[in-house]
Amino acid sequence: MPRNKDEIYLTPNEDGSVGPRKGKEIRKALKAIAGKRVIMTIERAYKKRSTLQNAYYWGCIVPHEIDAFEEVWGERFAIDQIHTFNKNTFFSTEHVIEDETNDFSGEIIRIPGTTTGHTTVEFEEKLLEIRKYFIDKFGYYIPEPNEQLELPIDPEGPANNAKM
Repeated sequence: MPRNKDEIYLTPNEDGSVGPRKGKEIRKALKAIAGKRVIMTIERAYKKRSTLQNAYYWGCIVPHEIDAFEEVWGERFAIDQIHTFNKNTFFSTEHVIEDETNDFSGEIIRIPGTTTGHTTVEFEEKLLEIRKYFIDKFGYYIPEPNEQLELPIDPEGPANNAKM
């Protein structure tokens, strides 16, 4: 059974009303599912993390983290382990227990976060935090997006031999 989902982008007025064109668009979407139970979610529209940011995360950040841990600790972690590490370390939220009646008052609890749902700016801030962490803790440099890395070229290598 196909799921009907309409996303309507609008800017409400100060009093919460919307213009007549958007009102008509909302009524049309609701009319299409009249008589059915619906979920209506209203959220602030942000530019979500981009495909390029996603490619950079999975294609550069995570592989470099794997290499860094292997270089420093001699252990090679799987992609999903590194992703979990990132969610626990960089994307988590902290909550402080503020109950002076027990021994745990002041204790910080970290709740693992998600890498999805961040704006492009927020996500880039997290990637910067990851790069900074690896340079500070391990002296391991993770290249920035669009950074050109120099590759060692052997003048006697296969490319040179192919010309012969």
